[in-house]
Amino acid sequence: MKLHIDVELSPEEIPLATELFNILRQLSAKVQTKNLPQLFRSLVSRLQDADALDAVSADINALLTEDNNPQTFDDFFDAFTEVVFNPDLVTSNVSVVPFFGILPRLVDAFKGKMRERLFGKVLKFLAIKRSVDCNRMEFFAYAEAFAAMVKLEFAPISGAVTTITTLITKLETRCAGVTMLGKTVELCLNLLNEKCEPAKLLELRQSLKNVTEEAFRYDLSYIEDNMIWPGSSDGYSATASSALNGLDVGLTLQATSSYIGHQTTIFAICYDEVRDQVISSCKDGYIVTWDANGKEKNRLVLPKHYACSMDINPRHNSLFVSGVAKDGPNPAIIGYTVDAKGNWTSRGAADKDNVKLVSCVKALVQDQGNNFVTGESSKNPSEPGGRVRFYDASSVASFDKLQPLTTYEEHTDIVTTLTHCPNHDGRFFSGSRDCTVKLWDRRQAKSVGTFGYQQPGLNMRMAAHDSMITCLSAFDTLLVSGSLDKSVVVWDIRNMDATSFTTPLIKFAVDDTAILKVAIGPDSNHCAVSTLNGLHLIDFSTGKITQATPFADGRPMRRYHDLKWNAARGVLYAAGDDARVDKFTLARS
Repeated sequence: MKLHIDVELSPEEIPLATELFNILRQLSAKVQTKNLPQLFRSLVSRLQDADALDAVSADINALLTEDNNPQTFDDFFDAFTEVVFNPDLVTSNVSVVPFFGILPRLVDAFKGKMRERLFGKVLKFLAIKRSVDCNRMEFFAYAEAFAAMVKLEFAPISGAVTTITTLITKLETRCAGVTMLGKTVELCLNLLNEKCEPAKLLELRQSLKNVTEEAFRYDLSYIEDNMIWPGSSDGYSATASSALNGLDVGLTLQATSSYIGHQTTIFAICYDEVRDQVISSCKDGYIVTWDANGKEKNRLVLPKHYACSMDINPRHNSLFVSGVAKDGPNPAIIGYTVDAKGNWTSRGAADKDNVKLVSCVKALVQDQGNNFVTGESSKNPSEPGGRVRFYDASSVASFDKLQPLTTYEEHTDIVTTLTHCPNHDGRFFSGSRDCTVKLWDRRQAKSVGTFGYQQPGLNMRMAAHDSMITCLSAFDTLLVSGSLDKSVVVWDIRNMDATSFTTPLIKFAVDDTAILKVAIGPDSNHCAVSTLNGLHLIDFSTGKITQATPFADGRPMRRYHDLKWNAARGVLYAAGDDARVDKFTLARS
């Protein structure tokens, strides 16, 4: 005989529920409460009364634990969000904060689950694209709920500030971000001033400098009147400043000269520090070497390919080129070495017959061996992800027969950029169209670290950016990433944790256009940034961003696809759409 027992309770009968369920389960394991959704709604509504908080919390915990049914928690969550986010509360000027008093009082088995689902729901709603002058009543309760959970420390304050900064940076989520910040300042001011990482506050204040809309004038005034920004009187972080030692502040990039010789777009350049030369390659397949005075030294031609990426290992006299096929042949990895006259000469080309694209190449200059890595994508439609491959150029006598020693397949889309890990033999970073940045060690079979945080634009998926990673640059203990999401993010390599995501140190919006290239230099305090609109220099110690000064002849700066520093001389080389290699020096702004 099978018994199914449905129990209907009223709120005042809940204290008897434990004893009742114990008796009924002696008769049948199939015991459930019949009117749980209605019962939970009634209980949640009573959370507005602070005097009833403890009693109501006990009743809710009794229902969650005694009714042994997985659906029970779902019913509670739905009832909670239905009551808390009822638009009538906002129009009646009722705060949602008292309702969140239940969260720390939930039993541990449900506390984490409630936190995860609530944050997901709140952030997904706040990340919806809206105009800056939208009706804030639509999401006001969600912004207040976010602040209430931060106040309870259900989320670390530094992570909360990073989320707010991300939303403020983008015009389509700015209104929600500013509203969230206002409520967070109102409810969590002590946490912001005492527990938030100074670098995160620097990043936040930098994002607020770009908020110029009249709709936010009151918000900004309220925030500035209450916040105690860390660091010096101009609000920049003393911690960040002391951590990044380098040149004096107040510098800009000054255009000085151009190397002219290409006829089409230049996609890749290298700087050879041993011979003090610049190497450039354009879409027509020519590779040109320039001496220190900008004079063409020698010219090579790729008969079947052009270089979309190339890199040099001066110590091993090696130049590696990722060749894009011009007319039908397979992509290739092409190697060069230096002959007796000091000119580059071909070692051969490793044809990639099963590869659709060799998207990028990077020499591992920190390694003792002549090693390099590539980003490659397969021709096979069943293998859509991007591959990172490790090569040892000295492993074969003929470069034509070169094969990868290791292949990594964790990226789910094309690998778009690679860079070495300074001072760490065998380690390197990759960025991808899947929005992730990973750290690899050639001695390990899998990635050993991932950079990122929950991205509102990706439905809260963990990623470094919420659009394709376009570029990476590493210097000393810093890694910088750029993206089509219009942001430059700085990461501290020392914070890498193989068991979890590494969160950013600071984030910059440069000129509200996509980031094409970043290059840290000439020290760890500065970074050159190429965007769709121009060339800029970021000073990490102050947060100041300056646009490069124009050429004396008044010609416009085109898009630069590659940037390389001669760090010893403080010279930046930039090349791109105008088929020139432009030379910039550092000057006081």
